[in-house]
Amino acid sequence: MFRHLRFQLLPLLLVLLAACSQPVVPAKQSELLQSQAVIAALHDQTDNRVFDQLAYPGSYFADDFVVPAGEAWVIDEVGIVNPAQFHTGSTQSVAFFASDPGTTAVPGALVARSTFQAAEVVARDGLQVVALAEPVALEAGTYWVGFEAYGVYLRTAAIGKVAVVGSEGAFSPLTYLEPYDLAFALFGTTADLATPTFDGLLAAFDAFVTEGGLVGSGPNERSGSKRLHALRNMLSDAGALYPQGLLEEACAQLSEAGAHVHGDGALLRSHFATGASAAELSALIVELSEVVCE
Repeated sequence: MFRHLRFQLLPLLLVLLAACSQPVVPAKQSELLQSQAVIAALHDQTDNRVFDQLAYPGSYFADDFVVPAGEAWVIDEVGIVNPAQFHTGSTQSVAFFASDPGTTAVPGALVARSTFQAAEVVARDGLQVVALAEPVALEAGTYWVGFEAYGVYLRTAAIGKVAVVGSEGAFSPLTYLEPYDLAFALFGTTADLATPTFDGLLAAFDAFVTEGGLVGSGPNERSGSKRLHALRNMLSDAGALYPQGLLEEACAQLSEAGAHVHGDGALLRSHFATGASAAELSALIVELSEVVCE
């Protein structure tokens, strides 16, 4: 019996040593981290597939989706059901559009566009998946995603608004056969805006930039862009430090980031960001600081 004791104790000792080497996360931090949900698929309408030949080079096939109230999405990847290869050797794109305030039948203004090459498309779980060049952050609301159309696509039977085809400002419903939806999925992270989180703060930052409400502040446009990027890195670094239990360091980063936002008063050289949404970003930083740093 004692002959085997050392072999039984060794795995337990290794487990205990590994546990001791992990950072200790206070209970309050642990609860807050659990509220920062990471979801592989934010939206998936790839069931009920039907077959049809679609080939309109230079146009987008687009369909709508909804970011639920109280949430913000940061979309990193999109997937399309496309058994045919993307058009070889060409630069194609995925585009996101806002809703048209005048009609619910077609997309409105362009929100973001990401280009890609056919070689960058990855086959995964029956989808052709494209990693966006820059994450697209969206607050609650109805949006449209559009794919440049080459070759054969699979689409679902109608779920929401009918799919459309066209280009910015010139879309028309795709009803030449029957109402179909585009078969697609969106992948990324989501944050519950009711509870301040680092994910929610970054999502709001990206949304403000995308909408034009937050811009870089510097002696010239290039400098302003770099300083805006540096500000986002501060917030991102704070979010990376926090789950490691490095609360003091995370709060210091939050405080420094807040000092570089032109929330009110005169615009100073020390401000990295300004704009119509700067005051709201400043308030969100303060709100998160009060939750995690008190």
